Amino acid sequence: MPEELSEEEIAQREFFVGLQKGEILKRIFQPDFDETAREMCLQCTGEMCNSLFLPYGNLNTDTDIDTFMQDLMNAFPGTRKLERKGDVIHYDFFPPVRGECACPMISLGHLEPTPLWCKCGNYFNKAMFEKVVKHPVQVELLDSPLTTGSDICRRLIHLRPPAITTGALHEAPARVSEGIRTEVKSAVGRMLSFKRKVEVTADKTVGELMDELQLSSSSILLEVNGEVFHPDQMKDRELRKGDNVTVVPQITGG
Repeated sequence: MPEELSEEEIAQREFFVGLQKGEILKRIFQPDFDETAREMCLQCTGEMCNSLFLPYGNLNTDTDIDTFMQDLMNAFPGTRKLERKGDVIHYDFFPPVRGECACPMISLGHLEPTPLWCKCGNYFNKAMFEKVVKHPVQVELLDSPLTTGSDICRRLIHLRPPAITTGALHEAPARVSEGIRTEVKSAVGRMLSFKRKVEVTADKTVGELMDELQLSSSSILLEVNGEVFHPDQMKDRELRKGDNVTVVPQITGG
């Protein structure tokens, strides 16, 4: 073990310790945990994660729904496909590693995979689209790696409920205490601080840099000279000596 931890390692350790102190994100999935309370917690995590995701993606919700859908696809190229058919949005999310959950809480190893975590994704999307259309929507989960073994996450966003068919999400609003909201927001916020800045010391490709830094592409983005992209999409891109590369944890949101 190195004598001094890197900035990224320190941030990761602080984040993990913060989770361990609260235990909230592990406790809610225990079999004896009250189902109604679990739903409240998952609503909280989904809403809080989305409140950080929107500015992270530079997304403006004060616009019409079609513009927002296009902006969402443009912000994360190749990871989302949205198509509106009347009052229903068909929303496909493509995880960086097909067939694996892309939630950073799981992909970074902080939580064990569980289908219950997909409810957080439902509330994530519910909060996001309600900010755009300014009225309640319903989110219907059709497929995901954790629930059906699908390679992708597939949801329907019903803009004019009720129209849901699978019973994937309760519509009764859950009230969550400010204490829980504050703790979860703090934990997710720490996850956003995992940025790692690297200066390229010799000409090389993105793929070679990933190998050199021993980084997994499953849950990160790279920022090079102001351009953000997923490393798997540009493995052969040439980097020049002196380029500044920022490793950014990917908040995928499903």
